[in-house]
Amino acid sequence: MSLVYIRLLINRGLPTCIVRLLAVLYTSSQVRVLWAGLVSDYFPISNGVKQGGVISPVLFCVYMDDLLLRLSSAGVGCYLGLNFVGALAYADDIVLLAPTPYAMRNLLQICETYAAEFDISFNPDKSKCLVIPAHKRRHLYRAMCNCFFFIGNSRIENVDSFSHLGHIITSSMDDTADIQQRRNSFIGQTNNVLCFFNKLNTSVKLQLFKSYCCSFYGSELWSLDNIHMDNICVAWRKAIRRILQLPYNCHSYLLPILSDTLPIFDDICKRSMRFIANCVASPSHLVKSLSWHCIFLWKAKINYWV
Repeated sequence: MSLVYIRLLINRGLPTCIVRLLAVLYTSSQVRVLWAGLVSDYFPISNGVKQGGVISPVLFCVYMDDLLLRLSSAGVGCYLGLNFVGALAYADDIVLLAPTPYAMRNLLQICETYAAEFDISFNPDKSKCLVIPAHKRRHLYRAMCNCFFFIGNSRIENVDSFSHLGHIITSSMDDTADIQQRRNSFIGQTNNVLCFFNKLNTSVKLQLFKSYCCSFYGSELWSLDNIHMDNICVAWRKAIRRILQLPYNCHSYLLPILSDTLPIFDDICKRSMRFIANCVASPSHLVKSLSWHCIFLWKAKINYWV
């Protein structure tokens, strides 16, 4: 634990005795490696927070909070109304959103300055640049992709799609790639259940199927009118027939009744509505504002088409 970090804890009003305890825990830590039954000598650890430690996420948030405050007070980046949304952080993942290349370079410069001051190293190999033009400016997409950005004197790779927190984000803001990936993952998980547990009782296989194959992580974010949603539904119906050992021509409307589940599309709609309700009721002012903005935008779009 560096002196700079200790100063951050003191500035937050943490009692001196707690700061001293944390300093001793992190400056006096020693570990050894166990490999093939052999144990190495002890050696000290003097960098980073302890992975898996209960207090580590809190300490890391304290370490990064000042960076987020600097980014939000810079006056550049994306805003939704009066809400700054130019820097979104989850654990050690930070997303910078900027309306122009100039604004993005200013945000990256702030990150570089903070990294030099607090001894942080940003990994340019894991950093990606994704250009998402407005629909009215799609003709500028190629020109904007020719803008290059750097961090730590290393160029950030430009990509057309990128997986963030398990959800694939594309330059066209389309959910097709994520839906297809979840479909393929679902089929693979179903095959694993049938491969290893095919001789078990049907009710047991059905319970395993529900527990290990039907998470559909991130489905709450999908656009429900995406034409590829039908691929998920078809794959789910085929999987239910295989789990219950039903003929391939068994009518679709019987499958939810026989498996005692909602149809997969109805289940995804239910998850989506629950997610929206949780966002609207969120204690975070930013999440709540974004949720209401999206709801009103969606209503306006419906009225426009009507």
